[in-house]
Amino acid sequence: MIESSTQRCIEKLANACYGLPGIEPDGTSECPFAEEVYFRKEEAAFELKQKLKSLYEWEKSYQNEIARGESRFREGAISSLQNTRDSIAAAKKALAIADKRKFPREPIGPFGRRVGEPLPSTQELLSNDRIMKRFMEGE
Repeated sequence: MIESSTQRCIEKLANACYGLPGIEPDGTSECPFAEEVYFRKEEAAFELKQKLKSLYEWEKSYQNEIARGESRFREGAISSLQNTRDSIAAAKKALAIADKRKFPREPIGPFGRRVGEPLPSTQELLSNDRIMKRFMEGE
């Protein structure tokens, strides 16, 4: 059984991959917001990769718990280990499918964000002349 938080990450990635616009090798597209769509897909993939890292840590923890053998929670650990392994397999499969459609370069998101970077604070946005100029001009 796949863990619910992993399932949500996989669904988010699947939704982001649905209807990705066609991209030319030079990064151009008929879709005016193609880079933003690919950015959302890469953000969802990044989130799932982070989840996968934590799943590997949980897998190791459950293996250690089972190896000790003294725990009265051993049966639960065995069940949890299997669920974790199911989640890892599903996450890896989803990432493999998503990797087949890539933007020719690293897509840049809103406010010049790169994949995995946090959103800028309000103060950072207000102090960025380029962003404020775009905002004031209504772009």
